[in-house]
Amino acid sequence: MSEENQANLIKVKNLSFSYGEKLVLSDININVAEGDVLGIIGPNGGGKTTFLKILLGLIKGYQGEVSIVCTYGRKNRSHHTCIGYVPQRPDVNIRFPATVTDAVEMGLFGLTGFRGVSSEERDYIHWLIKKTGLEKIKNRPVGAISGGQLQRTFIARALVGKPAVLMLDEPLVGIDQTGIRQFIDLLMEIKEDLKLTVVLVSHDFHAVSICSDKVACLNRTLHFHDNPEKLQREHLTRTFSCAYEAFHDLDFHIHHTGEKQC
Repeated sequence: MSEENQANLIKVKNLSFSYGEKLVLSDININVAEGDVLGIIGPNGGGKTTFLKILLGLIKGYQGEVSIVCTYGRKNRSHHTCIGYVPQRPDVNIRFPATVTDAVEMGLFGLTGFRGVSSEERDYIHWLIKKTGLEKIKNRPVGAISGGQLQRTFIARALVGKPAVLMLDEPLVGIDQTGIRQFIDLLMEIKEDLKLTVVLVSHDFHAVSICSDKVACLNRTLHFHDNPEKLQREHLTRTFSCAYEAFHDLDFHIHHTGEKQC
């Protein structure tokens, strides 16, 4: 989907942020159109998670402008309820007495008020559980499921409030290549079904390039923000400071450009 034909749901203009005297983000300008997938890559300490937290409204005190517009019937919703968030490596107490269904339902916390969960919302929870492949383990404690199953549980929980935007922070860590392909397929299916705009932060350039409409290379400042096929080795040089992994992924992408399917 192109920005020329769609309104920008996320607008970031001249964004800068510092932790004390340490400059973390410098003059960032990014627009994300409705229904697009923005992939953000960059090295550790490059400001990716800080940028995501600013979009989420979790960090204040920045310079510049950040705007997220609720769409698809979600107008008049507060900022945080327009966004579904899957954090990096969510910690789970294995003794916590909650099932997978309970954990997904917790995504409605703060949205239902005193009325409780409606029958319509329960139907939607069951649909999400089935869609994310969790139906067979829906009554199992969250402390007794695999890492991949836990990740899908948190995705379902992030979506239960019907957000306009889904943000994921390093969701591919610890997943093998088969799992990454399955994850991308699931993400794209859910994106289309729910008409989502997606912001995906990851070190895995190849995975990001497969499913992203735009890629942002972020290392304190923005070194590249455009279509993945326009990304050149020099952009990764500036972003990753010659990280071997980035060049390896770029070579793989160059020789497999026909694999871009999303």
